[in-house]
Amino acid sequence: MTISTIIVDEIMKSMPQDAEKYLIQNGFGSFTLCIHWKLNNDLQRPNKHSKTIAIFIPQELIEDFPSYSEAIQQSALSRLRTYIAAHLNNFNPEHDTPKGFLEPVEKWNIPIEQLF
Repeated sequence: MTISTIIVDEIMKSMPQDAEKYLIQNGFGSFTLCIHWKLNNDLQRPNKHSKTIAIFIPQELIEDFPSYSEAIQQSALSRLRTYIAAHLNNFNPEHDTPKGFLEPVEKWNIPIEQLF
């Protein structure tokens, strides 16, 4: 399992069960994890998605992660879960974007200095 997969899987554990994800490669080893899910709250739009959450995963995190001990890695993943849960708590997935337009995007940055 790659470091990127471990990080993405850890983030997805906090998301709604039916959340969909896709990755955008940013170059130089970083990427953005984009996540959204069906809201299921509009009879006129049964496939309306939530706002998209775009989480920037920096190259530094991916490169530094393997150099730490297993204990530090697990601690960092725990802090990552806490960070994601806190942001989800304050996240409102609702929006009023008209049908046929892309849903709004909310950008989150992972604070590496808080993980290690």
